[in-house]
Amino acid sequence: AGYPAPSEAQCREMVDSMLQTMKTVPIERERDRREARVVLDTAEKIVRDNRQKGVSECETWAAIGKLVVGQ
Repeated sequence: AGYPAPSEAQCREMVDSMLQTMKTVPIERERDRREARVVLDTAEKIVRDNRQKGVSECETWAAIGKLVVGQ
């Protein structure tokens, strides 16, 4: 028996929280900051595009997870 799937509202909250965390994580090296900025810009574009298209917030959460893990 698994856990129930999160609701759209919960997924939206997780997406917004992840973006906020990505914006506030302290990064020391300039090169790392530049790379992190590219990842954040990509994540924000995914969120913006998916919300405009009406894509599930949970699918958006999964897409951001794949993006972050792939870095």
